[in-house]
Amino acid sequence: MSKTELDQIIQAIRESGLSQREIAAKAGVSHPTILRLVNGQNMPSYDKMVKIAAVVGLEITIRKVD
Repeated sequence: MSKTELDQIIQAIRESGLSQREIAAKAGVSHPTILRLVNGQNMPSYDKMVKIAAVVGLEITIRKVD
């Protein structure tokens, strides 16, 4: 995941109108996972990132680059 994509997810978290605890609960991850992501301390697994992104209205896709 690129820095730009990560920044978009973090921005969406901040603009979602949901608390970090609400996002964590809806995504099925711990609150510290969201906290560390937003603070740039750690990037969650791909699986967790997909769930977090979905909660804030984003979709992560993988596509083959030619």
